Amino acid sequence: MKDVVLACCKNEADIIETFVRFYVHIGFDDIYLVDNGSEDATPAIVASLEREGLPVRLRFDRRIGYEQYLTEYYHWAGRAAKPRWLFFLDCDEFILFPHGIKEFVAGLDRDVNCLRFRQREMFPCLGEPPDMFLLTRRTEPDFNDTVKYISRYAPGARIYGGRHLIEAPGQRTTDVTSTFIRHYKYRSREQAERKERNRVMTDSVYSDADLAALSAFGVKVSRDWITHCRESAAAKAWLRVFLPDCSALVDSEMADWVMGEGSELLAHWRGNNRVGVMYER
Repeated sequence: MKDVVLACCKNEADIIETFVRFYVHIGFDDIYLVDNGSEDATPAIVASLEREGLPVRLRFDRRIGYEQYLTEYYHWAGRAAKPRWLFFLDCDEFILFPHGIKEFVAGLDRDVNCLRFRQREMFPCLGEPPDMFLLTRRTEPDFNDTVKYISRYAPGARIYGGRHLIEAPGQRTTDVTSTFIRHYKYRSREQAERKERNRVMTDSVYSDADLAALSAFGVKVSRDWITHCRESAAAKAWLRVFLPDCSALVDSEMADWVMGEGSELLAHWRGNNRVGVMYER
């Protein structure tokens, strides 16, 4: 049976190829992507990967406020792929399954149909080009308060914004402790500033009625978070993670995997496939 990844993307030219190749490499059968109005080379990169023969499917949707449509995207991929597990992620989220996704899901209890993953923020890889972000060994000191829900495909499911909280009949959720999400939120100063600007623009379109319908946290918590994000973006709070003295711990597992088992990804980085060379518009 198929196991697939689904993600939304916008202006992710520095990361999208690595995202696709990573999840194909560890055994996922299809990668479904929704482009939310990219103005960079993201669509061209995905088209090139598709021509290469990688199992990637791209849909375009320029509607602002994409979190209102998560359930729609979930069922688009689910109906098309008819998967066993549907990993609805962000394209800066990477889960390392050292022995591949098939072995991982084979070890799950049969009655489990929803997984709850912890998340850890990975800080930028100082001294390396931004597209080599998986080589960073800098991480936040502990797991943050964000968790993400991943499910077997359920035709009657509803997906909420924030954590992709899933609501489905007969849901049985378990916590995953053997691995976690590494979140490569910021890769370069330019990308970080653009990401925060996009977030503020997207959040500005949501009415209270929208937030009540799409958010897993309710209107007040969501409004407080939107205000916090707007203030953080204005203050450029993201700059701190690019400082050498930023409080960080060492996390070498992903970087070591890339240097070993994932050396194919490294070869693509160090060859002629850099975004600025191969996909220049």
